[in-house]
Amino acid sequence: MKSSDSVWWNRRNEKPTHLSLYTLRGDNWALGENNAGIKNLLIRRIRSDCFMVEIYLSDFVPEQNWQQAGILFTEDSTFTGKMIRLSVSFNNYFGGFEKPGEIIIQAINSSEDGSRSKPEEIAHQVLFSMEPAMKGLAESNLTKTALKIEKNGTSFRFLYNAAPVESFAFKEVAGRDLNINPRFIGIFSIEG
Repeated sequence: MKSSDSVWWNRRNEKPTHLSLYTLRGDNWALGENNAGIKNLLIRRIRSDCFMVEIYLSDFVPEQNWQQAGILFTEDSTFTGKMIRLSVSFNNYFGGFEKPGEIIIQAINSSEDGSRSKPEEIAHQVLFSMEPAMKGLAESNLTKTALKIEKNGTSFRFLYNAAPVESFAFKEVAGRDLNINPRFIGIFSIEG
C-alpha cells in the first residue's frame, strides 16, 4: 500500500468479504499546487508484458465531481512516468453549460512522463445522466460494476460492465495501441 491514511484504512473490512476503499482527496496527476498522490493506493509490481486485470465494485455510486474508483497502470511508483487510468467516475463539469451530472466510464493516459504531460482522455462512456428521476435506476445498475483492462504488447482493451447482477457481459469502451510499459498496477478510490 502507498500513502496510508490509517483512519480510513482501518475501515477497509467494514463490509464482510469486501475491501472498502474511500474516495479521499488526491489524484495521480499533479494539478496546480496539488502534488500527485493517492491515499491508500494498493499497488503491485507487474512482471509480464501480456496480462488481463479485472476489479469488481459493489454499490459504488459516485455523486460528487471526479469521485471515482478504478485501475491505475504506471511505469513507476512515484507518478512521474507514463500512466493509464480506467475508472467509474462522476462528472459535472461541462465548460459552463448547465447539464445534469453524469456517471461515466473513463480511460485516460499520459503520452509523456507524468510530470510533463497532461492526461489525455481516450474513452468517455456515459452510463447515466443523473437527472433526479434516474438516481434509483443508476443505483440499481451500479450494484455490480466491473472494470477490465487487457494488455498484449502495446495493444490495450478497456472494458466494463454495470448491472444489478454479476453475470452481465463486458462491453468494450476503447481499444488502442499505447506507447507505455507499465511496471505497476494500482487499485484506487479518489476524489480528484
